[in-house]
Amino acid sequence: MINLLSWYNPKLPIYLVYMLQQVNYRAPKFIEWLSRNPNLRSVIKRKAFDKTKAAKMLLAFTTATWLLFILVGGMLLFLGSGLLSASGFVILLISPFLSGLSLVVAVYGAHVFIAAPNEKKLMLDSERIFKVHPAIKIGVAGSYGKTTSKEVLTTLLREKFNVAVTPGNMNTPIAHARFASKLDGDEDVLVLEYGEEYPGDTKRFIETTKPDYAVLIGLAPNHLDYYKTIDNLANDLLELRNLGNKKLLINGESKLLQKYLKKTDNVITSKIADGWRISDIKVEISGTSFTMTSNKQKFFLKSGLLGRHHVAPLAMAVVIASKFGLNKKQIEDGVSKTVPFEHRMQPRILAGATLLDDTYNGNIEGILAGLDLLKELKANRKIYVTPGLVDQGEETEKVHHEIAKKLYDVAPDLIVLMDNSATKIIEDALAKLNYQGLVQIEANPLNFYQNIDKIVAAGDLVMMQNDWTDNYN
Repeated sequence: MINLLSWYNPKLPIYLVYMLQQVNYRAPKFIEWLSRNPNLRSVIKRKAFDKTKAAKMLLAFTTATWLLFILVGGMLLFLGSGLLSASGFVILLISPFLSGLSLVVAVYGAHVFIAAPNEKKLMLDSERIFKVHPAIKIGVAGSYGKTTSKEVLTTLLREKFNVAVTPGNMNTPIAHARFASKLDGDEDVLVLEYGEEYPGDTKRFIETTKPDYAVLIGLAPNHLDYYKTIDNLANDLLELRNLGNKKLLINGESKLLQKYLKKTDNVITSKIADGWRISDIKVEISGTSFTMTSNKQKFFLKSGLLGRHHVAPLAMAVVIASKFGLNKKQIEDGVSKTVPFEHRMQPRILAGATLLDDTYNGNIEGILAGLDLLKELKANRKIYVTPGLVDQGEETEKVHHEIAKKLYDVAPDLIVLMDNSATKIIEDALAKLNYQGLVQIEANPLNFYQNIDKIVAAGDLVMMQNDWTDNYN
């Protein structure tokens, strides 16, 4: 009842358009969220309403339709009689829901009749562009680490080549098409991030973008609401084997991926990489350093990226750079310029404390790697913050028990869990392990993040991993 009453709120249009933003204006996802009968008053918890041009237009439309339904209902109620008056009362009663339905119809209609035809043409054009473009094309795939690995590759290869790269985490077919439409044609290398959401995505990316090389960073139980099983996801990603074992580099540090590896795969680890030996790994708050040695060369590498889990992906980039003819100085200089990507193990100082912002991390292997880093680094007090993971499907219980087990081992001074459906799993698992540390359940994530400076002190180390959009609960 409380959830239904939340629809009768003056801020209804803002709530609805905000949630559309959280699902990237996709009507099916929006309808799925609505079907869960959410409490609208509690939706804007993790982020703020982004007043983009599209959002303002949709906000104006939703407000106008709601007012129109209220006006029509009011006129029928007070000016009509009998059935007309009763109809007016019903329209007034359901006016918020009619307004929400109108928003869905408007967004779906705009997609079907305007966006979809334009996108289809753009993607057909992009397939032709990728086919004839003379640049070497490198695909970056995996359940995690794609954006960071893509930026590492780009930074390194720019020491010698003109490199174009898909921006941010834009890794969908339409994002690739928009990227292709902006190419000049004189680029030496194209680096493309491949997302995965629906079965067959990787094969479609290969057919559309025609990669010459690819790197597979890792496997984790993401998007299992569509893939259903991790086997299906692994098989999808491993479509990249069709490039040939010399053209596909696979991160052998990914525990879940190891099950699917073959002897013929070109596997890169933190010890060996395509004939190179890796040694002298050191992890500090300023970055990660290591040495790569072959029969002919020795590279001394220092990256701004934090954590041992970055060594293998960095080595993959070095192997590719070496294949492409970069010399020792170019490779060492390129690696030295690599820094954490936004919200991916990104350090910053706040009130004398060090915050490691890893809120874009949404997979179990990344979570475990972050906790390993938290354990390895020194600090006066260690604080760990997470809402847990989403889209884990049948793996939900398993992965959150694994997180709890790792937290028990790392033993931060304070664990902050954002209150949601995963919280109870982690909390109960910690209790079964007889965890003696302090655990705090936070009901208002946005307020917590905005006031985090009030709970930290100089010398503290705060690890923040993953963040849920408000369409999850």
